[in-house]
Amino acid sequence: MKKNIKKQIRIAAIVATGVDDLELIIPTDLWRRARFIVDYISIEKKNSVTLAQGTSIKCSLTIDKSNLMQYNAIYLPGGLGSKRFGDDQKLTHYLSKFNEKDQTTPRYILAINESPIILKNLGLLEGKKVVASKEHKDAIGSNFDSKTNVLLSDNIITARATGHAIDFAIETVKILASKKEADDLAKMISYER
Repeated sequence: MKKNIKKQIRIAAIVATGVDDLELIIPTDLWRRARFIVDYISIEKKNSVTLAQGTSIKCSLTIDKSNLMQYNAIYLPGGLGSKRFGDDQKLTHYLSKFNEKDQTTPRYILAINESPIILKNLGLLEGKKVVASKEHKDAIGSNFDSKTNVLLSDNIITARATGHAIDFAIETVKILASKKEADDLAKMISYER
């Protein structure tokens, strides 16, 4: 008798000095509670990174030693440090690959707050909508959506800001895994949606 073996969801959370502490830690903690494999990947030359509010974290890998194609999703937290994501050639290469239409394995790009600006600047938002903080509306232009706080548009899942990090994480679990797993996660943390 065959056992139904569920494929493990893997997320690469990209980290740079100065990314927002809560925008990195809240979603990744919740994804781990949902039994996703989450690796912190540093775009710095070292594994130890200091976040915007002074939290120091140790990343699993640096981007130069990573193969992001082994992941189901790449996550870009916001904060001032996120501006550097667009300058990392290896990361931008992988973001472009994740955005290609003809993949056999569905891949997602996850972004919160100002990180969707990186996607806009890389030309990855054609025909797609994203949410971000209202102060980023001009930078995102016609791709900006003001009607919701968390949005799935094709293969891109975005959240408006830090205050929506829990909703973002739970919605990501719903999209990448199942509604039941998302509901179980919300119940586990006593979160009412």
